Parts: sequence; C-alpha cells; structure tokens
Amino acid sequence: MINYFRKLLTGYQTVKKKVNGIDFRYTYSDKPIFFDPIGMLKEFNTRVAHEEVQQLRMISPISENLLELEFPEEEEKPSVVCECFFKGKSLKVSRFSLKGGLYPISFYRFELDDQLLGTFRRKYDYGSQIQKIGLKLASETGLAIDLELGKWLWQNNQGEQLFVEKFGHTQIWFFKNSKLDTLIN
Repeated sequence: MINYFRKLLTGYQTVKKKVNGIDFRYTYSDKPIFFDPIGMLKEFNTRVAHEEVQQLRMISPISENLLELEFPEEEEKPSVVCECFFKGKSLKVSRFSLKGGLYPISFYRFELDDQLLGTFRRKYDYGSQIQKIGLKLASETGLAIDLELGKWLWQNNQGEQLFVEKFGHTQIWFFKNSKLDTLIN
C-alpha cells in the first residue's frame, strides 16, 4: 500500500532484494531492471586485468569529455536507482536510458558516500563504434593503440581509469580515483 502511494507521489516504486548476501534497494519507474552493482565493479576489475587489454599510461587528467559522449541531462531522472551499504560505505548507482543517434545507451553513474566514483555506458551498436572511439582517444592523448585488440585502458597517476572495450557492444568505463580497488578487493 505504501508503495502505491509513493508511486502516485514520485512516479517511483521501491523493491528490496538480496543478491550474493548484500541487501539492495531498487527504486524505479516503468519496468524494473535489476542489476548487481557490486558484480559490475568486480567484472570491471577482472576485465581490465586481462592480458589482452592494452595498458596506456597518461600524465594528464583523464576526462570522459574527450569522447564527446551522450550524458543524461541535468534534470533527467534515472529509470532505476540501486542503493546498498557495502564494506561500511554507501553505494548508489543510477541507471539512465539514453538515445545516441541510432542506438540506445545504458548509462550508469556510481556514487560512493555521495561522491562520484565513476560511470559505465553500454551503447547497443554491436561494437560498430569501437575503433572510432579508440582512434579519437589515441589522437587526443597522443598514445598509440593496437586497433586489433579492441580493449584499451588509459590510467594516470591520480588513479583515474578509462576503459574502452567491445564486449558484444561498445562499452566505456570511467573511474575517477582508486577508491574502487579498496571497495571491491
């Protein structure tokens, strides 16, 4: 009954689920899309450690803006928000559905204790944009890439990471600092 009135007032419903022993609270509008943010972060750590990923070191700050990507508008509300406490910290992940030209995009914003931890975006383009993105980043950063790999990780001394890969579709992970390592290891 409370959920009914909440949906009338806010447009959102709330569901609690336990995944791998962790309690998650999902707040959503429309159809619920349940995801495991801890699993996503662990998957990121596993994927960047793979030997087929080209590791690229940078001195300057890394910015998602290098790619001229689609971002949710400031006033745009997420379709799903997932919240949990993990290792004594508050983790909040907001999922947005965007349109990038012909292709839909899932955009996730990760916040740790109300600070931006990073973002993940999947463009449902079957990887058709991966080489274009890789070449743009290589041009902007002045670092040579191996186009055959299709998996590149740019890192700097401030702990920022930008990982671009084709995993069925074009995927881009960006993390602002090394708090990720302490969170999931």
